[in-house]
Amino acid sequence: GDGISAGRGISAGDGISAGLGISAGRGISAGDGISAGDGISAGDGISAGFRIFAGISVFYSSENCVKTIKCKELLHGEICYGDLIID
Repeated sequence: GDGISAGRGISAGDGISAGLGISAGRGISAGDGISAGDGISAGDGISAGFRIFAGISVFYSSENCVKTIKCKELLHGEICYGDLIID
């Protein structure tokens, strides 16, 4: 319902989805897609088997959502909604 946060990495065999943001100190990896209502941030790389969405929320209008996908490297996956920032 809310966000997902981890001091290290986040990994799932299927998809990762959060009503608010997703944040990891290291990488984020999902076998399927990644979806967050309020931004995605990883200290290292982001990898998704399919598509990545950031800023799609039932709580906020599209103008008020954080649409950033911030990481050191996009390893795999298609950004369908959101703004990729390589940091």
